[in-house]
Amino acid sequence: MFDNDASTSPRRSFLGRLAGGAAALLAGGAGVAAAAPGSPRPWTPQADEEWLKKIHGKYRQYFDATEWHDGFSLYYAFNYSKTMKDTYKASNSDVCAVLGLRHFAIGPAFPDSIWQKYKLGEFFKINDPKTKAPSVRNFANSEAQGDLLFPGSSVGAQVQNGAVVTVCNLATTILSGMTATAAGLTMKPEEAYAEWKAALLPGCYLVPSGVLAVHRAQTAGDCSYCYAS
Repeated sequence: MFDNDASTSPRRSFLGRLAGGAAALLAGGAGVAAAAPGSPRPWTPQADEEWLKKIHGKYRQYFDATEWHDGFSLYYAFNYSKTMKDTYKASNSDVCAVLGLRHFAIGPAFPDSIWQKYKLGEFFKINDPKTKAPSVRNFANSEAQGDLLFPGSSVGAQVQNGAVVTVCNLATTILSGMTATAAGLTMKPEEAYAEWKAALLPGCYLVPSGVLAVHRAQTAGDCSYCYAS
């Protein structure tokens, strides 16, 4: 689906590196700190829990996104919040959409600078709706006319209205290095990861893995679940 050459697709390479990282984690011993290159960076549990503290209100739903899919994960979360408010006369404090970005859906959590430098539009096969060419900007965070289907559905606008965004650390670790290589950047994978981590958009939180966030949102955050890809 996201082929860069005839023999190896980013998806297949991603899954291979994911398996390698998981094997390193399961090996035990020194744990993540001794894991092979491409495995997740050491995680601080306190940081992981911060996003859970942001979940609020009577109405809570987690939107599980694994692909860009023309931005539908954004629209699902936006339409949930809007229709809940319209139907039940609820306020921002009553409704919380949690947008969980994992696997190949993490791009919307990063600014234009990352999209341009790492050529995310080219890598993920996401075209700019205005230029029709591989996007070098995160139009998922834009409220400009013509960028998204619904005004108010951008990442920033939804966060401002009370949404919480989680971003898979495992996917970020692997894809930052993969895109750096694909873009011809001369940098180490850990340097790419550090740059991505530092550039996360406001209101977006790295979590150890997207599937962990699915579990925590439901068990600790009292959220219902919606598959949004």
